[in-house]
Amino acid sequence: MESCYPHSSVKGEAIGYVNTGYGSIPVSTVDEEMKQWVSFDPTLAGFFFDEASDSSSAANESYYAAITSAARSDGPTDVVWNWGTDSGTTSWPFARGQSFRTSWPNYVVVFEGAASSLGQWVPAGWESGSWASGQEPVPYSNSLAAIVYDTPSASLSSACSTVDRLWSVSDNLFGYYVTNENLPNPYAGLDEYNANEVAEC
Repeated sequence: MESCYPHSSVKGEAIGYVNTGYGSIPVSTVDEEMKQWVSFDPTLAGFFFDEASDSSSAANESYYAAITSAARSDGPTDVVWNWGTDSGTTSWPFARGQSFRTSWPNYVVVFEGAASSLGQWVPAGWESGSWASGQEPVPYSNSLAAIVYDTPSASLSSACSTVDRLWSVSDNLFGYYVTNENLPNPYAGLDEYNANEVAEC
């Protein structure tokens, strides 16, 4: 889902969940899971690769390029890599010359945590550059995303305020998922305000 007004529009799309085990799950296994998702729901917009590694090693880059290319083998497909955090040492998915349309993600999740911890999050240098401030951002670095759970649902405005805080922390944080669900599994169901979120944002 994209950021709330005034930053962009809101849209909801279904994508398939695939655990990559920080690069330890064989590419063939990941590919088979994607095929199973498509057979279950041919209208899927793409795939969410969980437990993605932010290592810039050649082997890791090759692994995620391979599974992303496989995801897009039948046409345009949204791909999300969930780093969950960022070591801050590299921006390799968005370096110049990368084959963005075939091998690299639409979004990389660089924050995953409770709303209460969002204020302590400090983006890496490559994540916070902006054209407005005169710092040229890394190509495609506006494809960063955040997952914020345990977000109070007393009113939808609090959820959109969370999105605004995300934007103020990093000018390149364009994607988000906000939910009132909490640990140990914040993703067991849709958030309480999901039904109204699109209309109000």
